[in-house]
Amino acid sequence: MRILGIDLAAKENNITGVCLMENFFCKVMTIHTDIEILSVVNEFKPKLLAVDAPLSLENRKCDIMLKKYGAMPLKVKSIRELAVRAINLVSEIKIDKRIKVIEVFPTATAKILRIYDKKFKSRLENLMNFVELDSKCLLSDDEFDAFMCSFTGLLFQKKLAIGVGDSFGKIYIPKEDKLSSCYELLKQIEIEV
Repeated sequence: MRILGIDLAAKENNITGVCLMENFFCKVMTIHTDIEILSVVNEFKPKLLAVDAPLSLENRKCDIMLKKYGAMPLKVKSIRELAVRAINLVSEIKIDKRIKVIEVFPTATAKILRIYDKKFKSRLENLMNFVELDSKCLLSDDEFDAFMCSFTGLLFQKKLAIGVGDSFGKIYIPKEDKLSSCYELLKQIEIEV
């Protein structure tokens, strides 16, 4: 299954990380504009889109439930801007009914999988314990998060993720009681920048 993970920036002039995953092979990159994102979607033709951005503007229980992992509410101006951009972008993408869209939270995924560290270099080292990644690979923070988005999408597809929230918004994260299965999948992945 083709999975596209997007670590969306609130504004187009900021960096958006993208990870294209197919058959355990990932290609990560950074882009900026909605036009670039739509172009990647049209070219890659994913079956699943896993986005790190709020996909609703309602009172979201999922943000409260995932606060312990660092989720921020929509009352934060930059998060609201991010939500508006994401909703507009996803409405364009959902024109293609074959693409399933889910909201993910890469920081929560990394923390649950015990990969997260405040120091980015340590996060990369933790990831390299599982994933085939060239030690000279210059994976950026945005690309790391985009990879975590795609991986959460893979967990969703394999029924190893759970939706946290309610009808106003759900964020998918790894099932904590299925970590050994999550790690087995993680070990099969190869990342290219």
